[in-house]
Amino acid sequence: MINILSKKLSDGDVSFWKAHADRDFMATRLFPTIGKHFQHSSSKRLLDIGIQSYNRADKDLLQNSAIEFYGLDKSQNCDIPDDWANMIYADLSQVNSFFKRDFGEYFDVIVDYGVLGWPEVSENFSITDFKNYINNILSMLKDTGLYFFKNDLKGQYQQVKDFICEYFEPTLFYDISHVTIGVYETFVFKKKTTKMVKKQIDRFL
Repeated sequence: MINILSKKLSDGDVSFWKAHADRDFMATRLFPTIGKHFQHSSSKRLLDIGIQSYNRADKDLLQNSAIEFYGLDKSQNCDIPDDWANMIYADLSQVNSFFKRDFGEYFDVIVDYGVLGWPEVSENFSITDFKNYINNILSMLKDTGLYFFKNDLKGQYQQVKDFICEYFEPTLFYDISHVTIGVYETFVFKKKTTKMVKKQIDRFL
């Protein structure tokens, strides 16, 4: 893990990964498992939400160079590696109609680790922000796609989980779904029925 991180991260960012149990889980189990899962898939489009300097090695952690890797962040100041497919700049708490046009049901995997499930984000969200955020995810995720989500077990974490479960249902994915890691809980979700999902999208977007 350290060797992979060190190629693109500063010593300080590597130390950040080493110091947090959720980051160790991402590096040693989450990303390698996703990479292995998509070795034999014809479509390999992955969206990673929340890009900071310490996420620059995320694609490398997949250990699958064939994956078409996209980042998303609302900050315009993200310097991304050359081997990423693209960077999307958008605030998921806002209505983003271009998602349906440019990325409608486009991604096989969406990884959301440390954004919506982080109390500093979710506790400042209104119900409209939540609805926009989730419906943007639904808009971009294929009906057969997987939504990887981490929830910090503090603050309003149960309300966040309950809200997501209105739109998604947990699914088994090797040994990394519904796992508790210290003060974090990680899930792999899939969309509920296509009919219900489209109804929700049409209602809020």
